[in-house]
Amino acid sequence: MRFMRTRWLLAALSIFISVRLMMTALKMAGFGAAFPVLFSMAAFLLAIILISPETVFRLAEWCSKPLTD
Repeated sequence: MRFMRTRWLLAALSIFISVRLMMTALKMAGFGAAFPVLFSMAAFLLAIILISPETVFRLAEWCSKPLTD
């Protein structure tokens, strides 16, 4: 339980960092915005990976329910 809470907090922090980096990238012009955008996407993917163990089974059940009824 404790490890799950830590992963969700790290995911929230990662999303926050991702949003801040994307806001920074939107204020830049040209190729200077490439690195903030790349790091923002990496932070977003990290958040998805951190929350996937709890959410993947619920999403799979939700998506398969109409097909099995």
